[in-house]
Amino acid sequence: MPMGNVSYSAHISNGKSAITSKKALAGVAKHNLRKYKSADYSSDNIRLIYGTTDLFQDVKRVYHREFNDGVKEYNSRQKREDRKIKDYFEHVAGLNQDMAVEIIFQCGDKKYWDEHWKNKNYMSEVFDYILECLQKLLSEFKIANAVIHFDEASPHMHVVGVPVWEGAKRGLSKKVSKRNVFTPRTLSVIHLSVTWRGFWRVWRRWLETFIKKQNENICSCNKVLTLTYEESIINL
Repeated sequence: MPMGNVSYSAHISNGKSAITSKKALAGVAKHNLRKYKSADYSSDNIRLIYGTTDLFQDVKRVYHREFNDGVKEYNSRQKREDRKIKDYFEHVAGLNQDMAVEIIFQCGDKKYWDEHWKNKNYMSEVFDYILECLQKLLSEFKIANAVIHFDEASPHMHVVGVPVWEGAKRGLSKKVSKRNVFTPRTLSVIHLSVTWRGFWRVWRRWLETFIKKQNENICSCNKVLTLTYEESIINL
């Protein structure tokens, strides 16, 4: 989506990028936390803002926290031993479905950041705010790990979590379900309420700094901010 002349996006793992196995989850962990040697990327230029340096275990902890009680209740109703679930994480990993979901938030392309590299200083604050909004507005998405990459062309944030859906009539009443959590409504929330509001902070901060340097008064500042906000809304 465009914000003025700058694009921003929230990409949700799907297709080849879907996390449908433990192997895929381990691959995401290796990439996000730079668990490899490379001349192009460095763990010194990333910032972990949620979770630990063991993303794989972060996801497992979410599973145990969210599903252990439900699994015990489910197993208590099963008369056949082979129907019981020993470990829900391992169970979902063997179903070839999304066992976790990754959202990548990015603003601007290489050309933009080559010209506005000073604005990168604001992105940590922006991504902190986006993560806070995501937790409040999409509480069914249980975040396990979040890390910001500053070592690529555009600063961006990787958020990995588990989509938890309650209300199933068969099996576990509470289960992993990307389809039921990431609906058209929640996707709209992510793009408009979370991503737009977060990245707007960059432009607001930049405008305020620019206007102060030009010795403009507060009224002028508000006028410019309001105009830019309305123009941005039209461009959505």
